[in-house]
Amino acid sequence: MSVISLAELYEGVCYSIDPGTDEKALNDFLADISILGIENETCKLFGKERGRLRKAKRMIGDFDF
Repeated sequence: MSVISLAELYEGVCYSIDPGTDEKALNDFLADISILGIENETCKLFGKERGRLRKAKRMIGDFDF
């Protein structure tokens, strides 16, 4: 799972009706999941492509593409 997806899951936990229970459930779910970080080269490529799309007026939504 990407670190971005993990952050989105934690956002859901923070705004849930029962954050304590939901965080435990998330941690249980994550027990056997590897978290993939984002390397500098990936960030550079992301920025380059988003810039290219912006110039072409073909923007896509943040992260959910």
